Amino acid sequence: MSQAAVLQSVTKTDTEFKGMYRYDVKFENDQNTYIVWRSDDRAITFKAGDQVNFEVTDPQKNKIKFLKSPGATQGAPAAAGKPTTGGGFKRSADTNRSIMAQTSLKASTDFFKDRPNSSLEDVANGMVYLLGKLEEELTGTTTVSQPKPSIPTDFLDRLPN
Repeated sequence: MSQAAVLQSVTKTDTEFKGMYRYDVKFENDQNTYIVWRSDDRAITFKAGDQVNFEVTDPQKNKIKFLKSPGATQGAPAAAGKPTTGGGFKRSADTNRSIMAQTSLKASTDFFKDRPNSSLEDVANGMVYLLGKLEEELTGTTTVSQPKPSIPTDFLDRLPN
């Protein structure tokens, strides 16, 4: 259950476990000391006097997690990207290409999995073809004319024009 409180103090301890560090958190008008585990790339940036929303995740150990709240000053974005004006995060080109490759592999695998006599080469060729078409569409360029892979025409017929 979500709660709101004003921070009295947030102290990073020397306790470390698998790259996560323990923070001791105290709230005004509360005698309890709560704990939060965070990695260095997601360190707590709340300061004393900030009103925050949190949820107790383990009452026996007084473990909490901070929740998003409009009035909070927690502004550390995830390390993977930079904030955009829309509130999301911009991924790197390598991350986007990996996502496209994985999606192309899934689409190719789904198509060829129930086909008789399909091979791993069919799946790989389908993935390469789809990935190339996605990259062409996103960049607005045409790749150097590569020979079409040996893909069954019914696979190509199912693709949008």
